[in-house]
Amino acid sequence: MVCFCSVASPAGSDSPAACSASAAGASSPAGWAASSLSGAGAEPSARAIVITPDGNTAYVVCQSRPQPPPRPMDEPQEQESPRPAPDARGTVTPIDTATNTPREPIDVGNEPLAIAITPDGKTAYVANLRSGTVTPIATQTNAPGPPIPVGSGPHSIAITRDGKTAYVASSHTGTVTPIDTATSTPGQPIPVGEGARDIAITPDGKAAYVTVWAEPGAVVPITIATNAPGPPIQVGDGPSAIAITP
Repeated sequence: MVCFCSVASPAGSDSPAACSASAAGASSPAGWAASSLSGAGAEPSARAIVITPDGNTAYVVCQSRPQPPPRPMDEPQEQESPRPAPDARGTVTPIDTATNTPREPIDVGNEPLAIAITPDGKTAYVANLRSGTVTPIATQTNAPGPPIPVGSGPHSIAITRDGKTAYVASSHTGTVTPIDTATSTPGQPIPVGEGARDIAITPDGKAAYVTVWAEPGAVVPITIATNAPGPPIQVGDGPSAIAITP
């Protein structure tokens, strides 16, 4: 078994310079962009994509939704009409891969960043960066469930091959939160270090590896059976993505 870790020099920024999908059931951000809520009328930006195990549906994560257009500068004050307030929530859009037809967007949390689907294809889990939550989605109905609280700044998700646990890496709190997928209950956060970014699980389900962006860059192994973190493995500066050979 070999782990491949993508690293990049931070160069004064904590934004990842590389993104990739991890082990089975895991998804990292498909791209990094500034929040589209920075201005009214901004368009949503796609952040990640994952496909169900049966290949029938692709789920696309968008960091926000179209926002109200800005008020015209030359509009007289007495003619000002009420404008809807910006909606900070992001969406997930299912795409029928047989017809390439998008379905109704699914509301999730604020600035979703990553998505993963259980091996049985029944549930998708979406990490909401600014909400500090994970939104479960029942793929049969595309209905979102109640948000699951995790550490601040959830950045990536990996699901064990047996589908029993989703592991969420949170950058701001430097933790990995295990979620019991049967009950959508978060477990005790696992400390790995500030700047936790990507996570991958070995094919045998015995270990997870987490990239930690803070200098010096490292990868922290986690023993799945006990959820205990091991000593950090030093790598290059700014490790942002990880993948494990089959």
